[in-house]
Amino acid sequence: MCLNVEANKLISKLFSTEGLVIPKPCWLCSIIIFPAEVLSSLIRVYDGWDTTGKIILDLSGNQYKADIVILRHPIFFGKGVFVEFVSNGYCYFVQYRLLF
Repeated sequence: MCLNVEANKLISKLFSTEGLVIPKPCWLCSIIIFPAEVLSSLIRVYDGWDTTGKIILDLSGNQYKADIVILRHPIFFGKGVFVEFVSNGYCYFVQYRLLF
């Protein structure tokens, strides 16, 4: 779990589509990518409302293996969190805390 973030203030969600997943400023605490069964996948995480935002993370999940990123210190997203499936996206799980 992220330091300095109370567990009862975290929001946890599972997504299966790319797009604007958090439309407000927030602290991202963790993200887990679940790739398709026989393919590796790559997702890109932006601070913004679409792919014109600043790229913050490029994450990949290998065949049959999730990419688990639990941040010791949360990453601040000032505009929102937009996720793009670059290749073979399946689903991903995020934990975050809204700023307001």
